[in-house]
Order: sequence, then C-alpha cells, then structure tokens
Amino acid sequence: MRSSESSRTDLLFLNFNQEASCISVGTRQGFAIYNCEPFGKCFQENIGGIGIAEMLYCTSLVALVGAGDQPAFSPRRLRVWNTKTGAAICDLNFVTAVLAVRMNRQRLVAVLERKIYIFDISTMKILETLDTSPNPKALCVLSPHDNGHLAFPSGASPGEIVLYDANNLSVLNAFQAHRTAPVAMAFNPQGTLLATASESGTLIRVFSVPSGKKVAAFRRGSYGAQVYCLAFNESSTILCASSDTGTIHFFSLTGAESSATGSFGHFTPITSTLAVAGSTFGSTVFGSAAAPPSPITSTALDSSPGKPIIHHGSSGMSAPARRSRTSSGSAASNFDDVAGVMSAYLPSSFSGIAEGTRDFAYARLRSTGVPNQCAVHGPRDPKNPIVQLYVATADGYFYEYSLNLAVGGKCKLERENVLRDSTSEEIEAIYIS
Repeated sequence: MRSSESSRTDLLFLNFNQEASCISVGTRQGFAIYNCEPFGKCFQENIGGIGIAEMLYCTSLVALVGAGDQPAFSPRRLRVWNTKTGAAICDLNFVTAVLAVRMNRQRLVAVLERKIYIFDISTMKILETLDTSPNPKALCVLSPHDNGHLAFPSGASPGEIVLYDANNLSVLNAFQAHRTAPVAMAFNPQGTLLATASESGTLIRVFSVPSGKKVAAFRRGSYGAQVYCLAFNESSTILCASSDTGTIHFFSLTGAESSATGSFGHFTPITSTLAVAGSTFGSTVFGSAAAPPSPITSTALDSSPGKPIIHHGSSGMSAPARRSRTSSGSAASNFDDVAGVMSAYLPSSFSGIAEGTRDFAYARLRSTGVPNQCAVHGPRDPKNPIVQLYVATADGYFYEYSLNLAVGGKCKLERENVLRDSTSEEIEAIYIS
C-alpha cells in the first residue's frame, strides 16, 4: 500500500509479506522491516526515499522502487536488494513508473499503469509482457501459492477481472465480478479463491479460481465505503475486510458456497483478441492486438551473461461511519433468510440488493479514513479458537487484536505499536489490559 498520509508521517509505503509475519515500510529516509510477533524492528537501511519495499517471504531479498529523491532510486527503476550485503543484485529499468510489485517463490510481477511484466524470479529473465487498460491504482494480485495465479482488471467492462496463469503464461478466464470497477482483491493462501470489492464498497464477493464461479457474497454495510484491504486466514475459513469507516469486518467462509446468491460470477465467453508480448490469445480482455513492442534496457549488477530484455508498447488509499449493530443476532439471521428467498423472485438487475451475508465479528480502529493493511492468523488450536488480527495503518501505527471465534462480536485490542523511522529502542508499545 502506497501511503497518502505523507503530510502526517514519513511513511510512503507499507505492506505485509506473503505470510503476514513481517511488515516492510518505505520512508523518506529508506526502508525498514518489522517482525509482527514479537513486534520489533529487525532491519533498517537509510538509502533515500523508497516508494515500494516488497519482501519475498522472510528471505533477504526485497524489491525496491524509489520515491524519486535520487537517480539511483528512480520510480522507473526496480531494484532487487539483498539485505545481507546491503546492495542491489539486479536492476530493472522501465519507461514509466513502477506502481506495484508482486512476488512469490517463482515469479516477480512489475505493474505499470498500462503494462504488467512477468519475470522468472530465479534468473530475473523477462517471460511475458501484458498490455492492459489504464490501471493507475496498480490493482493486481499474485497468488502466494506455486500455482502462479494472477488477477487484474480487464478494462473490457467496469467490473470484469482477468485470471492469468503466470507459470504457463496463459489466460485462464475473464469474468464479471461487479457492476462497478474493483478496488481491492486478494487470493487465499492456496490460490484457489479470489475475494473482490468494488467502488461501492457494500458487497464483497468470493470466486473460485480458475472457474470464476461465485462461492460467497458478503455485505459489508448498507452505505458506501472505500475498501482498503481484503485478507484470508491460513485455512481460508475467515475473510477480513477493512475500509475507510474505521471498521474491520470478519466474514465466515464455512459453508460459503451455499450462502452465495445473485447473478454474478458467470463465465464470460472468450471471443476477442488479447495482445500479450506479441502473441495472440482469444479473450475479451484488452481489445485488438498491438504492434510488436520495442525493447528497453535492463542491467544486471552481478555481471552474469544473460541480461533480461524488457519489451514495451508505445504508451507510456485513500464514508459514512458504520451504523450501529443490531442487538439481536437472530434479526441478522432472519434478514439473511428473507434476502435469500427474495433474491429468487427479483429480476437479475435487482439481485444485488438482497445479496450477501453479514459479518460475525468486527474490530474498531482508533481513526477513520486512514488507509491500512490487515492480516489474520489462526486459529492454531481447534480447542482454543482464538485468531489474531494485525493492522498496519498509513499514519504509522500497528495494532494487534484478538477474537474468540466461539463468541464473535467485537475484537479485543491487545497491543498498539508505533511504526517510525527510528532505532528499535525508540519503538513505542502500549499493551491494553
């Protein structure tokens, strides 16, 4: 997540790693890495402004994109940094700014406004270039699993999403997820489910991958909101959603397939042309094929013989507060039952009105309208159904909540920490009794 809170903090970027065991932070001074449990700074490098700092699990490799404060860290240069040696091992240069970086154990994906570049992470060799519709928010997610599933907006219609196989470099599917443009997406750890939220922020849908079949629908609220983050737990039984209302919702995926209603999630026939690095595939995704791309340079700093060549085309977190919760759990249950019956009789254009089950638990942040990233862990012991919620906010705070799944309701704030560009001795921690 790239921060828009720079007027209040030096934070330019923050995100969890693939296992949500660490947080990487980019600042005006450099970047830092924090452990989530126990909380503490484990690495810091003062190398100038860093706008993106994405970790590769808990390894020593970090993908860095500069904030433009110095030529060595340009927004158009992606540097793979080794934290053990304190030096870059590879530089990748692009013609426009790198807006996001996604990684798993096999692939590195660089997201530009109109391009997606896919690299073999072991050799940093360019494998594919995808021409996309304008994607200024760099909405793109890569499965942490070895299946290599990649998802991004198609641009063919406002709510359509493309599923792409980054391992075999082929389009898997394109399906209509929402009526309006998606603003948040997340794969589960196994890469078999994709959660999506649209501009309206009222409905969150979960789709099976790669079929695109809708298996769950959840109602975040009745009023619009900007969804910042979606996150699954390790076993894919819980989905969390954070928004600008300052509330993080917990949804149960147990029996989700039977609870999904509405007319979305259908398979979209793939009929038109997709231009992918000079190759043509059948798809409704990007329109007609583009002219063959021209090369730009990429420099490998380890002086290995095979230097990657990148191709390109010719074009170059930020609602109303959550309304009070009903005091009766049966009332919400009755609403869901009635909604399910109503959806069978409503025209397809009205199916979304009655769609979606409500949350079973929630957490309150101290402020609203602050972009954030969240992660959920557990339960680790079936006999002790406790889950932990981690929240990192753009104004420089890290919160840890706990939730008893047997009880539900409001999460308990266990700990509050300050993310700041300082030595580890200056980290502040508040334990909530």
